[in-house]
Amino acid sequence: MNNWTSQTVSLTHLNEMEIKGVRGEDHEIDMLKVILRSAARLERVTITFKTKSKQHIRRFSSEVQSILKSHPSVNCKFYHWSGEPVLSA
Repeated sequence: MNNWTSQTVSLTHLNEMEIKGVRGEDHEIDMLKVILRSAARLERVTITFKTKSKQHIRRFSSEVQSILKSHPSVNCKFYHWSGEPVLSA
Protein backbone atom coordinates (compact mmCIF):
# COMPACT_ATOMS: atom_id res chain seq x y z
CA MET A 1 0.00 0.00 0.00
CA ASN A 2 1.32 3.42 -0.95
CA ASN A 3 1.77 5.72 2.04
CA TRP A 4 0.54 9.08 0.74
CA THR A 5 1.59 10.88 3.92
CA SER A 6 5.26 10.58 2.94
CA GLN A 7 4.68 11.92 -0.58
CA THR A 8 5.71 15.35 -1.83
CA VAL A 9 3.77 17.02 -4.61
CA SER A 10 4.69 20.07 -6.68
CA LEU A 11 2.83 23.08 -5.29
CA THR A 12 5.48 25.68 -6.12
CA HIS A 13 3.00 28.46 -6.95
CA LEU A 14 0.55 27.90 -4.12
CA ASN A 15 0.56 30.91 -1.80
CA GLU A 16 -2.97 30.83 -0.39
CA MET A 17 -5.46 28.05 0.27
CA GLU A 18 -8.82 27.52 1.87
CA ILE A 19 -9.96 24.20 3.31
CA LYS A 20 -13.68 23.83 4.03
CA GLY A 21 -15.52 21.01 5.76
CA VAL A 22 -12.78 19.97 8.20
CA ARG A 23 -13.96 17.49 10.82
CA GLY A 24 -10.78 17.47 12.90
CA GLU A 25 -9.64 13.99 11.90
CA ASP A 26 -6.05 12.73 11.85
CA HIS A 27 -5.88 12.27 8.07
CA GLU A 28 -6.74 15.96 7.66
CA ILE A 29 -3.68 16.86 9.74
CA ASP A 30 -1.61 14.50 7.60
CA MET A 31 -2.89 16.17 4.43
CA LEU A 32 -1.95 19.60 5.76
CA LYS A 33 1.56 18.35 6.56
CA VAL A 34 1.97 17.14 2.97
CA ILE A 35 0.79 20.50 1.65
CA LEU A 36 3.11 22.48 3.95
CA ARG A 37 6.04 20.30 2.94
CA SER A 38 5.22 20.81 -0.74
CA ALA A 39 4.29 24.52 -0.90
CA ALA A 40 7.30 26.63 0.03
CA ARG A 41 5.54 29.88 -0.94
CA LEU A 42 2.41 29.28 1.12
CA GLU A 43 1.49 32.40 3.09
CA ARG A 44 -2.16 32.02 4.13
CA VAL A 45 -4.38 29.11 5.11
CA THR A 46 -8.05 29.41 6.00
CA ILE A 47 -9.71 26.40 7.63
CA THR A 48 -13.47 26.12 8.11
CA PHE A 49 -14.76 23.32 10.30
CA LYS A 50 -17.75 21.17 9.42
CA THR A 51 -17.91 19.71 12.91
CA LYS A 52 -19.67 21.42 15.78
CA SER A 53 -17.55 19.48 18.30
CA LYS A 54 -15.56 22.00 20.32
CA GLN A 55 -13.22 19.19 21.39
CA HIS A 56 -12.36 18.29 17.78
CA ILE A 57 -11.93 21.95 16.82
CA ARG A 58 -9.69 22.63 19.81
CA ARG A 59 -7.50 19.58 19.23
CA PHE A 60 -7.20 20.12 15.49
CA SER A 61 -6.45 23.86 15.65
CA SER A 62 -3.96 23.31 18.47
CA GLU A 63 -2.13 20.63 16.48
CA VAL A 64 -2.08 22.80 13.34
CA GLN A 65 -0.66 25.72 15.30
CA SER A 66 2.05 23.43 16.67
CA ILE A 67 2.94 22.28 13.13
CA LEU A 68 3.01 25.88 11.90
CA LYS A 69 5.74 26.78 14.39
CA SER A 70 8.17 25.34 11.84
CA HIS A 71 6.46 27.40 9.09
CA PRO A 72 6.44 30.91 10.61
CA SER A 73 5.63 32.65 7.31
CA VAL A 74 2.22 30.90 7.12
CA ASN A 75 -0.74 32.77 8.61
CA CYS A 76 -3.59 30.42 9.51
CA LYS A 77 -7.14 31.38 10.45
CA PHE A 78 -9.82 29.01 11.76
CA TYR A 79 -13.58 29.39 11.39
CA HIS A 80 -16.57 27.52 12.82
CA TRP A 81 -19.06 25.92 10.43
CA SER A 82 -21.25 29.01 10.95
CA GLY A 83 -18.55 31.35 9.63
CA GLU A 84 -17.63 32.74 13.04
CA PRO A 85 -13.89 32.86 13.81
CA VAL A 86 -12.47 30.32 16.24
CA LEU A 87 -11.12 32.63 18.92
CA SER A 88 -8.87 30.29 20.84
CA ALA A 89 -7.20 27.00 20.13
